[in-house]
Amino acid sequence: MKGILKLAFKLLVNDTAKFAALLMGITFAVFLMMFVTSMFVGVLNHASATVINIGSTIWVTDPAVQTVANSVGMPDYVLDAVRSMQGVKYAVPLYSGGGLVKLADGTRYEAGLDPYLNVIAAQTVLLNDQQTAITFRMEQMVAAVQLI
Repeated sequence: MKGILKLAFKLLVNDTAKFAALLMGITFAVFLMMFVTSMFVGVLNHASATVINIGSTIWVTDPAVQTVANSVGMPDYVLDAVRSMQGVKYAVPLYSGGGLVKLADGTRYEAGLDPYLNVIAAQTVLLNDQQTAITFRMEQMVAAVQLI
């Protein structure tokens, strides 16, 4: 048995180029396996972040829901039924999704794609429009009272 191992070792290291290529190949294969595994774990962590961060022990969903990103509305009586079950202390509806806002200049804001200042600018424009509408309505009421 000792002679066979000695022969195998000599065949393995005798040709330096083949040995170096073998070591490089094994190293690259191990790197690829670790890289793909870490990518998979990262995708799983990202996909399960909503469930983990909310920290709920039980989720009641529509049978058509396959991922947390899918939001299928459920009737209110389901929530009432869950709340009425023995041992349930707290039950609320949850919506998980992204919003889309149309700004005053016609551009769109989709969760995280625009700078925060653009969102603040849109909120400021909305507030100014609401104040203008209130002022206009107040002037209408004053004019109506003056007519009487």
